[in-house]
Parts: sequence; C-alpha cells; structure tokens
Amino acid sequence: MLFKLKLQLNYENYCMINIFGTSGVRGILGKTHTIEDIINITYSINEFFKGRDVIIGYDCRKHSLPLAYIAASSLLLYGTYVAMAGVISTPSMQLYLKKKNFNYGIMFTASHNPKQYFGLKVFDNNGVEISEDVERRISDIYFSSLERPGKEKITWEKSKLRMEDITENLIEEYIEEVDHLFPFFNEKIKNFKIAADYCNCSTINTAGRYLSNTFPNIIHINNRLDGHFPSREPEPTPDNIRKIVNELKGKIDIGVSFDGDGDRGVIFDGHGKIYWGDEIGVIVSLILKDYLGIDTVVTPISSSTIVNDVLTKAGVKVIWTKVGAKNVVNYMLQKKINLGFEENGGLIYLPHISGRDGLITLLFTLKAIEKENTSIWEIRNKLPKTYIIKRSIYVENDKSKVFNMLKETIQAKYDKEIEDTINIDGIKLFLKDKVSILIRPSGTEPKIRIFTEADTKEKADKISSEIIETALELMEKLA
Repeated sequence: MLFKLKLQLNYENYCMINIFGTSGVRGILGKTHTIEDIINITYSINEFFKGRDVIIGYDCRKHSLPLAYIAASSLLLYGTYVAMAGVISTPSMQLYLKKKNFNYGIMFTASHNPKQYFGLKVFDNNGVEISEDVERRISDIYFSSLERPGKEKITWEKSKLRMEDITENLIEEYIEEVDHLFPFFNEKIKNFKIAADYCNCSTINTAGRYLSNTFPNIIHINNRLDGHFPSREPEPTPDNIRKIVNELKGKIDIGVSFDGDGDRGVIFDGHGKIYWGDEIGVIVSLILKDYLGIDTVVTPISSSTIVNDVLTKAGVKVIWTKVGAKNVVNYMLQKKINLGFEENGGLIYLPHISGRDGLITLLFTLKAIEKENTSIWEIRNKLPKTYIIKRSIYVENDKSKVFNMLKETIQAKYDKEIEDTINIDGIKLFLKDKVSILIRPSGTEPKIRIFTEADTKEKADKISSEIIETALELMEKLA
C-alpha cells in the first residue's frame, strides 16, 4: 500500500521495493493507491524512458478512462507527446508499439482482476512488457522523487499541448496484422459456428471487429461495453464462464471467452468442455509443430505435467519459467523461441507480438482443427488425461510468512513421495503416481495460489483440500 509505505519507510528502504506486481501495477483506489500515486508513477515511468512520446490506452473499467486522462494530462505538462488509444485490447497496443516509433506505452487495465481493481501495464518501444529490472529502476525513481521535494518536474516552458486520438488507426493496424498472419481458412472452418464472449470489455473493439469480418456465423456474447462487468467476472475461469458454456451446448463448434484486456482467451466447445491454456498450448504445439517451425516451447511452472509428457515425446523441448507472461516472453526473446503459452489462457507467438493474445489463441486453435480435420473434442481425447484443481486463499497480512510456513509443512508431509522440485516461483513438487503440487504467492492479489494435479479428480481435490486446511490452521496460529 504505497501511501502507507511513505509514512513508514525512509529512502533507503524504498529502494528495496518494487511497486509493480506479476503484471504491472494493481490495486484499489483509496485503499492501496491514491490519485497522487498514479501521477507520481506516471512521472517515474516517463523519467525512466525520457519520454518524447507515449501511447496511452485503457480498458472498459469505470476508473480506467479518468486515470488514463490524469496520466495524459500529467505527461502533457512534462512536454511529452501523448497518443490516446481509447478502449482497446492490450495486444493491439503492443502491436502498434512494435510497428510505430513511440518511446513506450501505458495500458490502464487490471486485466482479469475483479472490477474494483485498477491497473496499469508498461511496454517498451517494441511492445514488450517491462522486465523486473526496469520495474525496480522505475520504483527507485518513484520513491526518490517523493523524498526529494524541489526536484524540477514541471515548468511553463516544458508544457506543450501535443495530443491526438489514434484509436481507429491502432485498431485497423491490428486487424490488418491478424489478417496477414492468418490469410486463409478453408470453407469448413470459415463456416464454423463460433461464439465469442467479450465480458463486456476491450476485445469488443478489436477481436470483435476482426471476427465479424472473417466468420459469417460468429455469435457475439456480452458485447456491450460496461465496466461493471454485469455478465461475469473478468477472469475467464471455468467457474466464471460455466453458465455461458452450458447455454451454448449443442449450438456451436467452438467458442472463446476473453478477459478484461484481451490477452487471455479460454477455449470451449459445443460439448460444454472448457480447455485450459496449457491444453491448447500442447494441441497447437503438437499439431502445428512443422507449420510453425518450432522445436522448443516456453511455459510457466503453473502449467500441467502433460505439457512435458506429450511434447517431449514429440521432439519438442519444454522450458519452465516463473509465472507471468512477461517472464515467459523475456525468456523467449533471449533464446529466440517463437512459441509460448500459459495455463490461464493465451498463446504467445513472437512473430506477432511479444505477449499473449486471446484472439491469436482462438485462431491457432482453428488452424490445428483445420489441419486435423476433426473437432477440438476429438483432438483432446487423444491426449493423456489429468485433473487440476486450482484454488487460492485470501491472506490479508504476512503473505510471505504464511507461504513459507505452508511450503515447509507441505514439503515435510510429502517428503518420501517427492521425485522432483522446482523453486523458481513459489514451489512445485512432482510426486509419485503423476501427482504435482504448486504453491505460490499471487503477484497481483493478497492471495496464495494452490494448484494440485492428479490422474483422478478425487485425488487432486483431496490433496488440495488438505493443503487449504493446513494453510488456514497456520494463519490461525499467526492471528
């Protein structure tokens, strides 16, 4: 909580803090951040990039537009040229930054977080979300500017009114790029009944327009902009989209549910089956391996064990990273690997953009179906079956302390069954009998996330429930 931290810490302490989370800055106005915080964060970002010009975009949330214009107004006073992009998807901003000559971009979105959250993501001039090292350097600028009043920020001479609306140009550029990437679908795929659930947010203006132009039988769902998210929560989890999926049983060939800013796209079908992002990642990697020319994929440790089991046998190397699209992307860029994915929905294809894109996830899935000439249901049924239970517990205070105690307790409990351990982000335990456990602190919310995977749903659920119970007991002892 930034404005509370200011009262408690001196400058030396500030330098140890990263004001960014797993993906950008997230919080709740009046509780974790003030308007002054947003202005100072914007200033610090601009100072780091020595901003000549910036693109600012925003999602549908009711506070995203005013925050975007507060940031824009601040930057105009610093003499920065501001290109306003309106309500757009995050992938469309990333593409525009990659193709045009801007210093950096700020996207005001809390992505999949609940409606009360605000957020902002920062991208460099290639459309790449900034690294943890850059985040820390911006954080240093932020806190040092607070401790050193009198530092010149705004002068009459600097202030210039240089601002324009680029929304339509940006959206058209995005659609043209997607058309270029997918120039052809056969008649069968073109005539698929495809459902697109926009969760009343940003992808209406980008993915929605492309899908209307390309697929005559497209069914648009929740396609009225509304920052209160009246249809469902913005995160496209099975629980949140189950009602929509059930209503479409027997009426569609395939569907996609986007999150708030469009970098996630969760696939479902006419049987009522919902496919996790790592399942789709495996299917696309396996079927389009030669088409895409890939021999390696990158995915975070939150992905299923079937990723490694299936792709390694097919001659595709699997690289594990920390959770968070930027961690996957940074590794892909360093090693020049073109394909990556996350379990929460969203393929990353570097020739397109350096980030996830929910629309591209749908289109690559359609390409895989086209190549196999069958349904997504039939393709998935040929792969090994595991069951994953994904839960989280709310931890208001001492999240790191609760996590460390829980990690030690669970390691001790399963000590004799552990076959492998990964510690790059929280802890992932690979146990005997194809069981895995992932425990990690959330980077965007005051929660600890717990994923359990097993060959039966009952086994995965039992292990998950036991870990949750252990966590609650530990929190009670700390209270």
